[in-house]
Amino acid sequence: METQEYIKALFANRPATANYLVHWTRGRNYIYVETPKVACTTIKHDLQMDATGEPVTGNVHDRDASPLLRITDAPGEFKALNDDPDTFKFCFVRNPFSRALSCYLDKFATNEWERQRLSGQLGFDPETPPTFIEFLEAVRAQDDMERDIHWATQTFLLRPRRYKYSFIGRFELFGPQFESIKAFLGINVPSRNVSRHATGASGKLDEFMTENAVSLIKEIYELDFHNFGYGWSHKLL
Repeated sequence: METQEYIKALFANRPATANYLVHWTRGRNYIYVETPKVACTTIKHDLQMDATGEPVTGNVHDRDASPLLRITDAPGEFKALNDDPDTFKFCFVRNPFSRALSCYLDKFATNEWERQRLSGQLGFDPETPPTFIEFLEAVRAQDDMERDIHWATQTFLLRPRRYKYSFIGRFELFGPQFESIKAFLGINVPSRNVSRHATGASGKLDEFMTENAVSLIKEIYELDFHNFGYGWSHKLL
C-alpha cells in the first residue's frame, strides 16, 4: 500500500495532517498523536529531549527540525511499530469549552503574529481581532476538512473510533498522567511547562461563555463531548 493511502486508512483525514500530528522515535516503543491546544508543546519538548539526550533549543513545532519522526520519514518502520500490540499509543484531549477559548485567545485575541498568519483562513481582517462569537461562527461555517488543526474537532484529528489508543489522557489531569506515561516508557526527563501559547483559558470561561458561545461550542464540537466523555456545562471544569 502506498504511504499516503496507508495514512488515510489509519486516520481517514488529510494525510499531511496526520503525518504532522504523529510522533515516534527509534528505540522507544510509543506513538504520540498530538492534539493542538492540549499541552502539545510540553509533551513534544520532553519527548524530543529524551530522543536526543540534549536540551531542546529550537522550536518544538518545527517538524523538519524535530528529532521525532513522522510516518513518512520511515513508513516501513512505522508500520512495524504501529502493528506491534505492545506499542504504547497515546494522546491527550481537552474539554471543548476551554480548548475553543484557548485557541481564540492564542491565535486571534492576544498574539498579533498568529492573527496575521491565520485570519485569512476564517475570512477575518488580520488587523482587527474578531470577537469570540465571530470566531465561533466562522469555525461553524467550515467543515473539519477545511479547519486549521488548532480549531478542528479532536475527533477529526485523533479518530478515536478508528485508531486504537492505549491511553487517552486529559488536559485537566495532565501533570500526573504525563508523569505516569514517562515513567512507564522509561523517559527520565524532568517536566516543566514550556508552552509559549498558554492562555489561562480555564480561568476565563465565565467571562466568555455567554449563552450564545456555549450553544455554538456544543454544536461545533458535539462529537468531542460524546467521544471523550465531557459534560455539557463549562461550570464543571
